[in-house]
Amino acid sequence: MASTPHKVLQISAATVAVSGVEYSDAITSAYLSATSTDTTWIPISGNTQTSTGVPIWTATLEFGQDLSANSTLTAKLIALHGTQQVVTIKPTGSTTQVITFTATIKIPKTVGGGVGVATTSVDLPINGQPVFTYGV
Repeated sequence: MASTPHKVLQISAATVAVSGVEYSDAITSAYLSATSTDTTWIPISGNTQTSTGVPIWTATLEFGQDLSANSTLTAKLIALHGTQQVVTIKPTGSTTQVITFTATIKIPKTVGGGVGVATTSVDLPINGQPVFTYGV
């Protein structure tokens, strides 16, 4: 049996852009997660049938809050709440690996906080499937 090469993704830095504006200096983590609803039919015969539903994707951005200007990520998320925007995530140094998707922009989960650095996150529902561009 032939073996498939496996090169683990190493992320030392990345760029994240919302509608073409890069916010990489504000973001500490960006990841996608997917869920799907499975349906199982269990007839009296015991011959079960399972079907897997369409994946529902969500992008999560964790970032430092910044209310110093209306161009910051925090301010843009508040201003663009409910709109559809294109988001791209790309590991720095890669010329081909890119994840692109259209998401519904939402406001940050929290604004403010205790003493110290104010951080927050946002979950962006992805419309349809993200586009994964593979390569080195």
